[in-house]
Amino acid sequence: MSTDLQLSKSIGNEKAVHTVTNASEANAISLLILFVIESN
Repeated sequence: MSTDLQLSKSIGNEKAVHTVTNASEANAISLLILFVIESN
């Protein structure tokens, strides 16, 4: 039973890491777009 719990925890952690990575990439892209708009 404990191994199932550990497995689901590690899967949850991976999803959280992916979510954070995607969010920071989206922020970087939007900042880049804003910079391009401002410079034009």
